[in-house]
Amino acid sequence: MSGVPEYFARKDPFAYFDNISAKRAELLSVEEQLAGQTLLSAETVTDSETENIFVWIQEHFEDFLRFLRLLSEGQQETIMAYYLCYKAQKEMAVIFTSTQTVCSFHIRSAMRAFGAIIRFGGKNPSLEQLREVFKKADCERASFKSLKNRKVSLDLATVLLEYFDGRSFQKIAEKRRLHRAGIRRVLSRVCRRLRDSKSLEDKAVGAWMFSFLDEANPAGTGWSLRKIKKIKNKELVIPDIVGSFRVSLGDPDVKSLFTSRAMIKGTVRFAED
Repeated sequence: MSGVPEYFARKDPFAYFDNISAKRAELLSVEEQLAGQTLLSAETVTDSETENIFVWIQEHFEDFLRFLRLLSEGQQETIMAYYLCYKAQKEMAVIFTSTQTVCSFHIRSAMRAFGAIIRFGGKNPSLEQLREVFKKADCERASFKSLKNRKVSLDLATVLLEYFDGRSFQKIAEKRRLHRAGIRRVLSRVCRRLRDSKSLEDKAVGAWMFSFLDEANPAGTGWSLRKIKKIKNKELVIPDIVGSFRVSLGDPDVKSLFTSRAMIKGTVRFAED
């Protein structure tokens, strides 16, 4: 395929992107380790493999944008912030109201999904491709629990694409008269199994599944409530004593004066959009 480097055609793209982060531990000196600078983040790598990603994006920018559109909005923002805007993970942590460690995980997950898109030829896997992978992995059909507490065997690829198109476990449960929780449980279990597999095709499908199953809303569409609380604008209402010039040592909030901003305990209130 034009624009896709030969590397992806003959090697595992997941190992390629994982090695970017995995080799960081070997790059630290004894002094850096003693100083506590042992965070495993992709931004500390300076070897040729890391440079190859930036070079490939620059040389095949049109293909990069076309593949990028197939990822989730959050993955697109993560990749563009890191690889196009050259934002450090500390800066990304502020932007995404997260931590540097979590940002590093999201970068690796996004690049695994991006590698899966490349392996599928720049598009999402088709029904036939999924069935072939599931058949080789011995999970072509999956057992679900019906509303009458009976086991129902269904084609896993069909159920997965139904969720991918509608992004709602509830709609699938109503359509096929299944327990909603069981659908999510089966798909998540298959996703973990494929991601841990040694087969490149299994890893590709597992990474693709993880890109839209992770933190998905179990009851409706969109993100889970936990994910929404992470990304929604928040206001932190701190005790009034923090802004006072004179304080009383008997004030129950006096400890807030000696607490770092990251650890201060206040009232979290979600701001209006």
